[in-house]
Amino acid sequence: MPEVVDNEKVGKLIKQYLKERNMTQEALANRLSISKSAVSQNLNGKSSFDIQNLMKIAEIFNVSLDTLLQQKSSKDHAVVSEYERFVRQGMKAFDEVKLDQMHIGTPDLYGKVLIEYVIEYENVEMFKHLIEHNVPFYQEHHHNARHVHALVIHFSLEKKTEHAIRLIKMYVSTFESFGIPNADIEEKIYKLLEQPTHSEVLRNMMEDKVAIKIKMFKALNLQRHRQVIKQKEWITKIAQFKLRHVLGIYIDHYESRRDYGRVTDLFLVHEFTDGMKQYLDAVPNNLSDLEKMIMATQGPTLKLADENQFELFKQ
Repeated sequence: MPEVVDNEKVGKLIKQYLKERNMTQEALANRLSISKSAVSQNLNGKSSFDIQNLMKIAEIFNVSLDTLLQQKSSKDHAVVSEYERFVRQGMKAFDEVKLDQMHIGTPDLYGKVLIEYVIEYENVEMFKHLIEHNVPFYQEHHHNARHVHALVIHFSLEKKTEHAIRLIKMYVSTFESFGIPNADIEEKIYKLLEQPTHSEVLRNMMEDKVAIKIKMFKALNLQRHRQVIKQKEWITKIAQFKLRHVLGIYIDHYESRRDYGRVTDLFLVHEFTDGMKQYLDAVPNNLSDLEKMIMATQGPTLKLADENQFELFKQ
């Protein structure tokens, strides 16, 4: 089995190469196109260069990558992250290393943080332990923070842990919306929310509000509160991913008749005719003229006819 990379040891070796060649850390930073402070942190073992930069460093100093890492694996020269080694040990790893002694939000050699390995190895027990102990699973300015947090939410929903709504609200509080940058992960999350077992999570997402920090000047921090997902955003995602169960909870929770025009537009665009029928089934037959006016029924209903949706038009 490969040995574990010692970031501090690697940093000392690179410092030695710099000294031998009368090269400054600033010069190295320029060659790597990263900041001088990032180089300094990596050389001091507080974080690690990613694999691409290590390859560049090996080239600059005309050494092999194995030599640079002082690492020889037993088989294929693969380098195992300290985080991966930790996860492989399972829960007993926490007997040897206390959480407050670990910098688990610092990216490793491959730019990954501990929670990503926990998810890859599907270690639900370790996942729960980290979440329940409020361990920050990435640094505040981690370049891939949104993606990591989205993976955490997906894993919680997939494994049906009790932390999903808390993690979702934490995401919105941190990033000020529930926008998921990775389209594939976003679809998977909404498809999981479609499962009836997550009905309570959905209701909380529609009912609860999240505190968003507003920084004004240096000393003044204010808060505002916003919905986890705004009402209009729900309709967009319901249409986009054809979420019938989510639509049912949406109809129960909101005064949804005022959305008739938006629902018609989006459900037609996404060809979600089953959802349109479900929505219309929830509209009372005895609407007053005032309610019809509020719904602005004429335009959207004519659009159904224009799109040859005659059954929906009659309904």
